[in-house]
Amino acid sequence: GNMNKPLISVIVPIYKVENYLDRCVESIVKQTYENLEIILVDDGSTDDSGEKCDLFAEKDIRIKVIHKENGGLMSAWKAGVMQAKGEYIGFVDSDDYVDENMFEMLFSAARENYADITVCGILREYDTHCEKETFYLKSGVYNRTEIETQIFPIMISNGTMLNRGLSPNRVNKLFKKELLLNNLEFCDERVSLGEDLVTTFACMCDAQKIVIMDDFFPYHYKIRGTSIMGSYNPRFFAQSVLLNGVLREISNKKQVYDFSQQLNNDLLSLCFYGIERNIS
Repeated sequence: GNMNKPLISVIVPIYKVENYLDRCVESIVKQTYENLEIILVDDGSTDDSGEKCDLFAEKDIRIKVIHKENGGLMSAWKAGVMQAKGEYIGFVDSDDYVDENMFEMLFSAARENYADITVCGILREYDTHCEKETFYLKSGVYNRTEIETQIFPIMISNGTMLNRGLSPNRVNKLFKKELLLNNLEFCDERVSLGEDLVTTFACMCDAQKIVIMDDFFPYHYKIRGTSIMGSYNPRFFAQSVLLNGVLREISNKKQVYDFSQQLNNDLLSLCFYGIERNIS
């Protein structure tokens, strides 16, 4: 029964992660949903990741490799989206891995409900323990009216420090491809903090229906000490201001809801967080 299942493109941006890459790609290859196009985007890796990608492609006909000059996360996954042939698009980051039923379950929920975006949970994996990422919205199907009345009011900021009502992550979502293609113009490659928020925000402004599964945690997110939020970063303030400007531009163009208060809160939170981080 695979023939009547639409193609799902899974995009993996790759940059210097050779230690985790095998586990990541293997977890996608093993998906119970088999009609996949797996796009490995080698973003100018200087380690063996690029060669590894080519070896994977020899072993599985569904794997395609894009080698490009290093341009950062946003440019890497954009390159993948522009070449994707799938009706739906998912993302997996190269140091993470997924349970084998992830795309089967996301797709079933999307098809059953004609959803533009389907959202599942993330397990944050530390060296010593795992944590389930918090959901601020309960499971269910949200039509456009419910998106506007229940999600938009807390989407970027729910009024507390850096808590966004809807998880901004790319990797815990299955997107209808058109949604991403229609919003590539907003995915500014200079943004190097909050890339996911930009993408998810723009797509959510257009979404007519979304599904949230708050009891399904198939995505294993590896927490490493070197992440952008975890280390001293002298450019943090400039990055925060750039991110906020792009979000405002999306908000102004879409005109679907007044996000100005939330955008103010988010910038304040980021600045406060940055000061705190840089002092400590």
